[in-house]
Amino acid sequence: MSYCVVCKKEIEGTIIRSPINKQTMHLECFNCLGCGRNFHKYNMMNQIYDFNGKPWCRDCHLSEFSERCAECSKPIKEPDYVQAFGASFHDECFISKKRKLKCRSCNKGFEDDEDPIDLLDAYYHERCFNCTQCGTRFSENNQPGESKGKFICRKCHDENLMDTEKCCQCKGNIMHKDDWCLVFKLKIHRKCLRCADCNKDLEEIQRFLKGGKIYCKDHK
Repeated sequence: MSYCVVCKKEIEGTIIRSPINKQTMHLECFNCLGCGRNFHKYNMMNQIYDFNGKPWCRDCHLSEFSERCAECSKPIKEPDYVQAFGASFHDECFISKKRKLKCRSCNKGFEDDEDPIDLLDAYYHERCFNCTQCGTRFSENNQPGESKGKFICRKCHDENLMDTEKCCQCKGNIMHKDDWCLVFKLKIHRKCLRCADCNKDLEEIQRFLKGGKIYCKDHK
C-alpha cells in the first residue's frame, strides 16, 4: 500500500514517483510549488526543476531563482546575456543602456558595437581613456589614478603629489624620498646640500641657515 507524500491519502490507480526526491504521489498531486500547475495536465513533465528538493516548473524557477537583468529586472535565460559594469544584462537591454551613456571625457555616446570602459561610476570610449594631464593612453601597465576628480597616469599623479614639495636650495620639485633630506626642518635635495654662496659640500660639515637657504661657516 502506497500513500501520497503530498495529500497523505492512499494511492489507488496511477502512481507517480517524483524524479527529484523519488517520493510517491497521486498524478494529480504532482504540481509546481510556485504556480500550482500540474506537471502532467499542462504537459510539463520534461520541465521539472529542483530547488531544495521541491519541484518547480521552468517559468517559476526562472522567476524565483534566476539572475535578473540590471536594466529591466526580468529573469535572465542563459546563455542569452551580457556581463558588464559588475552586473548582468539581456543582450538587448545592454544595448539600450549603452545608448543612454555618455563618455566622461568627450561627452559623446557609444555605438552599439562599442564596449564602454567603466571606472568609478564613469564611462569612457577606449580612444578617450587617456591621462587628462599628459595624454598618455592607460593600459594594464599604466593604471589610472585620480587627482581632483580627473584620471591621470601614475607619473603625473606622483608629480602632482610632490608639486608642493620644493627644495629650499634650488626650488625644484622633490620627486623621490631617497633624493632628499631634512635640514633645519627644510626639505632639500641631497645633491643641493651645498653652500648657496661657494657651492661647498655641506654633507659632513657644519651648516648655517640664512634667508631660507643653507650656507657654510665662511658665508653664514
